[in-house]
Amino acid sequence: GEVRFDGEPAPALTDRDAWRRKVACVYQKPTVVPELTVAENLFINRQPVGRGGFISWRRLRAEAAQVLDTWDVHVDPEARTADLKVEDRQMVEIARALSFGARFIVLDEPTAQLDNREIERLFTRMRALQESGVTFLFISHHLQEVYEVCQTVTVLRDARWITTAPVAELPRTALVEAMAGE
Repeated sequence: GEVRFDGEPAPALTDRDAWRRKVACVYQKPTVVPELTVAENLFINRQPVGRGGFISWRRLRAEAAQVLDTWDVHVDPEARTADLKVEDRQMVEIARALSFGARFIVLDEPTAQLDNREIERLFTRMRALQESGVTFLFISHHLQEVYEVCQTVTVLRDARWITTAPVAELPRTALVEAMAGE
């Protein structure tokens, strides 16, 4: 098979920067650095520099505010990441991925640490991002979530492909059977 993005072949596996501009992962446990600010986390290892090659903190904060605003993430760029709710840390990670240009985001069990209200807010944000052209690969074992935010479902069991189907056409009993193998 072949992996394509917007009809174009995927970059070479060794081209990490090209992949970073295409695909990003947001893991179950946030990978942001808690001691850094939101702005510092958004631009870690790619901070804007000013005269003399030093980090331009003013530009860093301004560019971070712009990224957060563009993707409708309502957190203070100067807030310490450790002080954010889990939901907001995940949105900072998504915004960081989007700031690289990635439009395919892998979400690995993103609701595991969220309460029902936070889950609904995450889903609302996901839908808005989908409308702007972002695609999500949503990994979950919660059936209700799959039916709420996914258009297509693929079941893998014991590292083997079992089925792929449009969610709207797949009865819950069939999905449970595919997942459980019974």
